[in-house]
Amino acid sequence: MNSKYSNTYFVNKIKHVSEENCNQNLEKARCVCKVQRLDANSISKDSNLSLDVNTQIYPLSEGDKIELVILPLDLDYKLNYVDFKKLSSFEFEKNLFESYEYITFGTIFHLGIEKGAFFFYASFGGLLLKFFSRNKDVFFEQLVNNGEIFLFIRKI
Repeated sequence: MNSKYSNTYFVNKIKHVSEENCNQNLEKARCVCKVQRLDANSISKDSNLSLDVNTQIYPLSEGDKIELVILPLDLDYKLNYVDFKKLSSFEFEKNLFESYEYITFGTIFHLGIEKGAFFFYASFGGLLLKFFSRNKDVFFEQLVNNGEIFLFIRKI
């Protein structure tokens, strides 16, 4: 069974990914204006993240409190396309899919340790996540470049 990372975050700041484009030429930037970047710190102050979210389908505001879960896929299992029959085989995590409001699937494209902090970057179909943690959780040892992850979010 996969282990997962779970933590609670406060949303500190939200801004359009490209505010200058949205203000200058709304027609060209219509798609970009639906995406906002949120910066959040964990309640325990041991991790922070920057995440692009389509706030048209999942609205978030500064000051919101969210719970975030990261679930990596097993290294021997690759989900190259969303096959819902395969997703149903995640029996041990089925309640996650039913309990969270915003679920996305992505790929880690860079990770490492810098100044004693673990970090990784992931892309969810072009929406980006930057994650930094000073926590020495063994969960992070499971993450690899090109590894696939699910990201679950809900407001609390």
